This record gives sequence, structure tokens and C-alpha cells, in this order.
Amino acid sequence: MRVTSIAKFGIGLTALTLLAGAICATPAFADPSDTTARGTLVGVGSDTTQDLMNGIAGAINSSSSLDPRIASYDATDSAGVVGGSITTRKNGTPISRPNGSGAGVDALLVSIGAANTLTSGTTWTSADTLGQVDFARSSSGPSGAATAAGSALTYIPYARDAVDYAVSSTSAFPTLSLGASNVAADVAGVAPSTLFSIYDGIATQIVTGLDGDPRLVNDSFTPAIGETLTPIHAYVPQAGSGTRKFWLPLFGLTDANVDSTTAVGSIPGRTVWDQHVTTTAGVTSADSPAVPVEEHDGTELQGDAGAIMPFSIGKYIADKNGLPGVVDHTNGAVLGELGGVVPTTGTVPNLALNSVWTATNATATRLVYNVVPTAEVANENSLINWTFVGTGSLVCSQKDTIAAYGFGVLTAAQGSSSACGDTSRQAFATSTPTVTLATPLSVVYGGHFAATATVTSFGNGGGTVAFKNNGVTFDTETIAAGAASSTVATSAIAVSATLGNINAFAITADFTPALDGVEEAVSPVGTVAVTKAHVTVKASAAAISHTKSPTVKITVSAAGFVPTGTVTVKAGTKTLKNAVVLVHGAATFTISRQSVGTHTFTVIYSGSATAVAKTITFRFVSK
Repeated sequence: MRVTSIAKFGIGLTALTLLAGAICATPAFADPSDTTARGTLVGVGSDTTQDLMNGIAGAINSSSSLDPRIASYDATDSAGVVGGSITTRKNGTPISRPNGSGAGVDALLVSIGAANTLTSGTTWTSADTLGQVDFARSSSGPSGAATAAGSALTYIPYARDAVDYAVSSTSAFPTLSLGASNVAADVAGVAPSTLFSIYDGIATQIVTGLDGDPRLVNDSFTPAIGETLTPIHAYVPQAGSGTRKFWLPLFGLTDANVDSTTAVGSIPGRTVWDQHVTTTAGVTSADSPAVPVEEHDGTELQGDAGAIMPFSIGKYIADKNGLPGVVDHTNGAVLGELGGVVPTTGTVPNLALNSVWTATNATATRLVYNVVPTAEVANENSLINWTFVGTGSLVCSQKDTIAAYGFGVLTAAQGSSSACGDTSRQAFATSTPTVTLATPLSVVYGGHFAATATVTSFGNGGGTVAFKNNGVTFDTETIAAGAASSTVATSAIAVSATLGNINAFAITADFTPALDGVEEAVSPVGTVAVTKAHVTVKASAAAISHTKSPTVKITVSAAGFVPTGTVTVKAGTKTLKNAVVLVHGAATFTISRQSVGTHTFTVIYSGSATAVAKTITFRFVSK
């Protein structure tokens, strides 16, 4: 879907009118019920940034006269329940609610035609999702290096998040540091007090002595009399979560190390869970029926002194401070001290991100992104560009809102990859449509023919087809959206010297899609041979006296053009007139006097580069 073009000259003034001081009085826009306003941009995806984007939407949307408007849909419903559907357009088709960064990106890819069907916990298809989503919230960037321009999506950063560990209020854990490797502890069986040792499977239990000083230990540790062992349950959020994608690599892990079913991980000693588990008689297993771990929801930690999970500090602050429209899903979770530094400063309702924590634990910080169609980024008049691109964009102008929701404001200058509104990170290939062309093998010069293009693409979102001859457009037709395949026939093409030559046409159909995720495509060349036209030759002479030289008129005609060339008149083997040039397809001349009687003559048309030669006979009477 290509968004409506707008004038961008007023952006500076508009941004100034969005007073950050009004954020506490401005309602956040979660699951908006009215998406009928002109220029509404629909976003889905990350749980981490849903409250932040709701707050930003509230600030932007607070001016009723402002275009664009943002409709950002939460990853779960207001009760924190996963699943269900959302309807993002007036009279639109309901789509499955995307839960998490990966799910949001998948829904966006299908929405813009870059994919036909994608599954990330649930399934999105072109049939229901096409055109329903304009951007995706993501708490992680694209995997690998930025791809070349022309990719389907661009990841645009707008704030910095910090990810700490969360435990229950009855936690048995000692104070932890981040850690970066398997460092041996001083006592046999005792593991370093690091997140690395927990998530890398070195530490499997917590031992608490009579002095109450907890330590991390592994299964080989033998407790002394009076010491208590608590099994560690290391959790990560559900598949598709941006926080999960960010957290696992910190400890050298991948999704292959996450066990959702049994007590034995994919790699022995590295069991990480994304479903609620219990330990009975030393055996840890997932509950049945399974209870998935929802991102930034402390439910999994309740009553479990050995449970631990990653938690966005920004999300935690927004939940605890009770900002407008934010539902508190911390459910008793407590953020831990990491590297000797507490993650927040102040007290509720004025908690804030501790800059000392982010400086001390820089590897546990990350940029957060809004993901948009790349095709809209370069268009300075698009709603996407105005809203997200550059340090002066509407979103990047909401610095106070970003800080109030517990996230770090990006201060790098335009041009830096860490600047708010940067567009250097691109990912995912656009889809390639199939364009076929049907033309006749040949056509008579002066006649007509029709070329037909059939286009099939993901989403079948339609577009335009430019019919070209040797690279020069001679007709443009529109393909309507919605058909499984669309066929366009050009207007009748007159074969004349202005459009081609006598040898052949080289016809192509160049498809420009309406959907941002579909690549432009060109059909194979259709070669149409041009053959010479057959002509009609007529000759006449009035009733003539044998005493006068007769005047003869000869016309040569063809369908669609006026032939050129010459005519020759013979009487038997005698040439009466030789190679008389046609003028506007006709030649008029006199011949010698003829005797009384009927005379038969031969008229020979020479032919031309575009017409076949022809010979006729005609008679006239001399009196």
C-alpha cells in the first residue's frame, strides 16, 4: 500500500505544537477504536515498546487537525491475554494480533506484499492481512549486516532500551553481574554470580546457608547441613520476541538452546525455558498444558524463588509509574541490581532509567525501532517519512515522552547509525512478480495488433503496466487489485513508421506495483515481425476520342497507410509510361493516342519497403 503524499514543509512548527509537558494528561492510544481518520498509520508488534508508542501516538494524535495519526495495537489485549484478532481498518478484515517484534514484522511483510504467508505463533496471509499494517514495532534490529537499498523493510531507531534481569519478590538469587565467559569459581561446584553462568547452564541451583548468603552452584555441589538448594528456572519470552532475540546472544545462545517441552535442552547443560516449568524430585519439566512465557510479564516469577527472566527497564518503568493507558503487567517482578548498580532512580510514580546502569552495562542496552516499508523512506512527501525518518521527524521530536516512558533519548547527530530516525538498516527481500506477455508472431504493416500482459504477485495488489516498443512507452494500463492474476490488453496498436520499423517490434510489459513490498518487473521481450501489406491497384480512363491522347489515373491503396512507390504502364511489351512516382497514392498522366476499339493495358506497381508489388490489367475504349 502506498501512503498518501503530504506537504512536509510544516513539520518544524507541527513538532513544536506537540507539547511534551502534556503527556501525562494525554491519553495513550492503545488498540484505537477509530482508525478512520485520514493518514492513519497502523503499527503492531513489540511488547517492549507498545506503551512507548502508545504514549507517542497520544502526543501526536492530541492535535485533531494533524496528519498523520498513529494507531498502535498492543501485543496482547488489555488483560494481557495472548491471541485474538484486531481490525485495523474501517470495515477491514480482522487479522491475528501480532505478539512480539518478529510477529509484527511478519504481519508487515505480508501486508505490503513481500510475502504471501508467514507464521510466527500465528499465521498471516495475503487474503486477510494485505494493506492492514503500515509499520511494526521492534525491540531488535535486523539480523546480520544492513542489506542493499531496495530491501523490503527499513529499521528506524528512535530510543534506547536497557534490559535487566527480573526475579520474584521472594527471590533466592544473589546480586548478579552480566558476565562474559565461563569463569571458574573458587569452590568446587560453585558458579560465578553472573547471568552468563545462569543462562549458559553452569549454575543450576541456588544454595542458601544459615547466614542467608546465597551462592550459585551446579548439580555437583553437595550442600552442608542447614544449607537450602533452590532450582534455577531460567526463562526467555515466547518465540518471535525481540527481547528474546536480544538476550540469548549475550550468552552465546540461540533458539536451539531453548527447550519448550522436556527437562533436557537441545544442548546438554544449556536448558533455557520459554514455557512455565516446575521441578519435582530434582527433575524440571514444562507444565502440561503448556503455559508460554509472555514478554515483560512477571506472572512466571510469582512464588518461584529460583525463577529469572529478562525484562525491559523502560517497560518496567512505564508499568510502575502508571502512565496513561499503561496496564501494569509486572505482577510482582523485581528488577535486579546488575554490576553493582540499580537500574532505576527515584520512586513510583517518578521512576526513571539510571544512566549509571546503562554506562556500566552497555552490552545490555539496545536500540528500539519502528520498521517501515523501504519504498516509503525515500519519499519525502510520504506519511511514513514525515512520521519516522530523520531527527526532526514527528516520532523523534517526542524526547520528553520517550524519557517519561523509561527509555533513553538518542542524541547522536543526523547521519550517525545510532541517530534517531536513521535509515541505514534494511532487511528482507521484496517479492518478485511474474509478468508474461502475449503478442502475435507477425502483423501486416498498416494493420493492428494487441499485446496482453498477465501479472501474478504476492497479494495481487495491482499496479500499472507500461507497454514499450524498444524501450519507448506507447501505452499504459492499470491492473486492478484483488485478482489472482490480472490481464491488460492495450489499445489496438497501429503499425506505422512512427511506432516501429518494417523488421520487427520489440515489445515489453513493465510492471510497477502498488504494494511497497513487491518489486518492479519486466516481461520477456515479445518480438512481432512486420510483413509487407497487400495493396489494391485501380486504373481508369474516360471514354476517349481516338483523335486525342487519353488521360489515365492510377490509385494504389492499403489499409492503414498510403503506399509509396511507382507505377509503370505497358501495352503488350511496349512501355507507355515508366516508373511514374505516386503522389498521395495516385498517379495521373497521358499516353499516346489510341486507335478506335478496346485496348488492354498492364499496370505494374513496383511495391515499396512496406507494400507488396502488384500487377493488374485494365481496358478502355477509344472511339
